[in-house]
Amino acid sequence: VPLQLKLGAEVRVCDQLPQLIQVGRIPMLGHVNGYDILLLEMPDHQIPAGLWQLIPWLMRHKVRPLIAHPERNKAVMSDISQAQRLHRAGCWLQVTTGAVLGSFGSRAQATAQQLLDDDLVYLLATDTHNLKARQPNMAQAHQWLSRRFDSGYADMLTHDHPALLYHSTPQSIPTLEDAP
Repeated sequence: VPLQLKLGAEVRVCDQLPQLIQVGRIPMLGHVNGYDILLLEMPDHQIPAGLWQLIPWLMRHKVRPLIAHPERNKAVMSDISQAQRLHRAGCWLQVTTGAVLGSFGSRAQATAQQLLDDDLVYLLATDTHNLKARQPNMAQAHQWLSRRFDSGYADMLTHDHPALLYHSTPQSIPTLEDAP
């Protein structure tokens, strides 16, 4: 089985992020259409105030934020226009398969479904932490999407868009020796 491993991680929004990006200390998931792709994680309870200044800075520096699990963010759950604002600013949204399937509760599920209905989602990901607590469930999410929408949409979110990211060559990947 051909296998390629790449360094990647959810990167938490913080004040030092621009400086760390400029010195190449932040792993990027890939490179798509001239942009490095940064898997950006917000705190679960809010959208940080500085995010609205960070996003334009990232976009100017050819780094596209891919927002990890926005459907589980309380600010987005209470006001879906926050996700629409992220999308308009150039962010891509990555929804968790478990949220679509109800594993994170009905509120996260309803938010995930609303994001899908509004065509704001760039891709689905499992957010698998291990084989017990958060098992991979991509096949079930693909089936759900195929039933709710169609198989082409399901393929796009679970295969085509992820393949663009993970089969591209990231420009900024630190070595282990560079880790803080």
